[in-house]
Parts: sequence; structure tokens; C-alpha cells
Amino acid sequence: MLSGADGIDLLEFKQNSAWTVTNTSWAVKEEKVEATITFSITLKRKPMYFMLSVILPVSMLALLNICVFLLPCDSGEKAGYAMTVFLAFAVFLTIVSSTLPQNSETISILSIFLIIQTVSSTLITIIALGMLRLTHFPEDKPVPPWILNVIRFLKCRTCCKKANSSVTPVRDSAMSITTIEEKPDLKMEDTDSESSTEESKMTWKDVVNFFDLIFLIAFSIVLILSGCICFTVVSSAKQK
Repeated sequence: MLSGADGIDLLEFKQNSAWTVTNTSWAVKEEKVEATITFSITLKRKPMYFMLSVILPVSMLALLNICVFLLPCDSGEKAGYAMTVFLAFAVFLTIVSSTLPQNSETISILSIFLIIQTVSSTLITIIALGMLRLTHFPEDKPVPPWILNVIRFLKCRTCCKKANSSVTPVRDSAMSITTIEEKPDLKMEDTDSESSTEESKMTWKDVVNFFDLIFLIAFSIVLILSGCICFTVVSSAKQK
């Protein structure tokens, strides 16, 4: 036989700065010999302190993490900047792990986001060190063909769009039609020759600047996706 009430009397309850009581209940279970009373209290953490001291700094660090690729290699601060952001993520991961209960069954979404950003910061630091190494190559050393092929592949779509967008107006005479039909081939040949000459003249500094833009876009996408996924998981958990 079970019996219950609307909740527990909280007249003697003192307000807490970190937790608030959202729900209380009690139930009585009567057996043949013994009777058991079960009290249930649901607590909710007040989020303001955690948001201002952890979530907001972590979000700003995540934005600063991808700004490594905005620094030119000539400044000499790229590697130090990347290492500083990585150490900041490691410190925040330690703080969050110490404040949350040690549990292997369920992991905090914030801890997962911090782990993702720490891994991204590690990769960014390695890439930044590699970029610094490339900038110190001698200018007379040519860029390998496979790097030029990668750059050509990444630039392929933009070149195709520019070639398709260049349309010559049609005239009425047959002579103009023949010249119009011949001009696109000439333009394609000119663009191919110009791109090949530009790629052959590329220096290591140009290669580094190009890959800085590519990695900036790639890690920005990783940041946006990880943030959206974590926010979606937290929102669905609140609704449940």
C-alpha cells in the first residue's frame, strides 16, 4: 500500500546560493511487518555563476582559438599564441572536472565541448608550428608539385565559376558569331596559362597564407557545429 502527499514542508528550509529546490515528494510503503517512508527532493543548480565564470570564458577562448590563423607568421607570435590558448583550455578543463562529480556513466556536455576544443587547439598548435617551419624554407627552394596540385584543386571551383560567368554579347553578323564561339576557348586557355604561371611563381609565404585561410574556415565550421550540437543536446535534456 502506497500513500503520498503533495510535498515536504519547507518552512525550515534556508535558501542556498548554488542550489534551488524545484520539487519535493514523499511516499509510504507498507508491508506485512515493516513500513518504509521515502523522501524525494529535486534540486536545480543556479546557472548564473557557472555561466559567468566558466561558460562565457570558454566561449571567448573558442573564438580566440581560431584567430591563430589570422596572425601572420612574420610576427613571431603565432606559436606562442596557440600554446597560450591550449594551456587556457587545459586549465578550464581541470576546473570543470574538479567542480563536477566524478562519474563515468554520464559526462557533462560542457566537459565534452571542452575536450573537443582542447583537441582542436592541439591540432591548431601543431599546424601553426608546421606553418612557421614552412616560412623559414629558403626562397630558392621550389614548392613541391603535390602542394601546387592541392592548391589548384581548392581553387578549381572558383575558377570554373569565373569562366562560366564571363559571357560575350551576341551580334547579328556571322563573323561576330564565329569570333564569339572562338573566344571562350581562348579565354579558357589564357586563364589556364595565367593560373599555371601564378602557381609556378608561388613562394612558401604564399602557400602559408593560402592554407591559413583554408584552416580558418575549416576550424570555424568545427566550432559552429560543436556549439550547435552541444546546445541542441542541452535543450533536449531540459525539455525532458
